[in-house]
Formats: sequence, C-alpha cells, structure tokens
Amino acid sequence: MRIELSTRNGYQNVASCNGIERVSTGSALCKLARAMVDSGIAPETPVEVFRAGTPVFAAKPVRFWAERSVTEGATEARLQKWSPFPASRP
Repeated sequence: MRIELSTRNGYQNVASCNGIERVSTGSALCKLARAMVDSGIAPETPVEVFRAGTPVFAAKPVRFWAERSVTEGATEARLQKWSPFPASRP
C-alpha cells in the first residue's frame, strides 16, 4: 500500500491512500494512518510513504504510523508515542 504526501495552498499538509485523505497544518501522515485503521485496514498492512513520487519512508506496518504523532520544532520533527485526548467528562 502506498501513502502519498503533498502540500496544498502552500501550508496544508495532505496525506492520502486508497481514497482516504487527511489534511493538517502539521503532519497529516499519522492522522491518515489512524483513519486507515479505523476504516478497517489491518494494522499489520505494510505501507510505503512517498512525496512527489520519491520514497520518503521504507515500508512499515500502518500500525507504526497510527501509534505515533509528530512534534515539529523550528529545525526538526520528532516522532513520539500518540495518545488520544481524554474523553470529555460530564
């Protein structure tokens, strides 16, 4: 399976795969991976990541990306463990 990364309007990051798309001003890759798993794609499914036809990341299970988020600094980006926001309390 192949994830395509692109930029829209100069500031929106887009990640898409098999008709699923996520747009973000930060990293859209991990958000897309979570949406893929939520849509029923097996977490073990290998995915390759490309930008403009150039490989960006070697094949990894979609779970690898779904379980992470990206923190972006002025000069670098870091992968870290993702955790959802706590559920709202009444």
